[in-house]
Amino acid sequence: MSISIRKNILWALLFLGVGGTCTLVATIGFEGQFRVWPREWIWWIWPVLAILAAGALRRCYRLEPMTQRGFWHLRIEDLLAVSIYVAVLMACTQACMPDVFITVCLPFALLNGIALTIGLLAAARRGFVARRQKFLFGFAFGTTLLGLFSLGALVMVIVLERVLVGEPFRWVRMLLFAKADGFIFWELQLHRLTLLCLPVGLICLGIAAWSRRPSSPATLGSLSK
Repeated sequence: MSISIRKNILWALLFLGVGGTCTLVATIGFEGQFRVWPREWIWWIWPVLAILAAGALRRCYRLEPMTQRGFWHLRIEDLLAVSIYVAVLMACTQACMPDVFITVCLPFALLNGIALTIGLLAAARRGFVARRQKFLFGFAFGTTLLGLFSLGALVMVIVLERVLVGEPFRWVRMLLFAKADGFIFWELQLHRLTLLCLPVGLICLGIAAWSRRPSSPATLGSLSK
């Protein structure tokens, strides 16, 4: 297996681990499960996974350093594009779900804004100059990372449901079929929206690689170089 492919896999594992770890920390903090978590070794899989993936990534980048094509910086037009993107997301999601703007629409738009900012930074670092290709790669990269983060949170929830309730796929069934009200509703809606980011991001990554120009560095094998 080439180092580039290993980098892609390790980046995915890292964000899965980080998403699961954040869910674990939130569950311990909000649910007060201190009496349970020290006795359940399976809860520690995600922090360990994140640490191991980060260490393996560091080793891969030592073996094959990232090509110095650009710098970690954004232009004014990039920041303006992120602001417009967040505003459009807020408007669209509010039109579809006006009753949960504060609890669902606003967090979802802000998370996507952060993801797009990270994606544009990665695109600048990889030397993208053409505006269309830069924004396409930035959107695809950031959206995929947000989807992986949400997927890690989903897997962590499945583990917690198995440990605490004995029904590991209860949350999955709720994500697919439930129409709950109250507090659980906005959790479900926000998780559904962020999970949808993963297939959207992967499709856009494929489009970015397919539509690349001969001088563009955007290839699937070089996304992590």
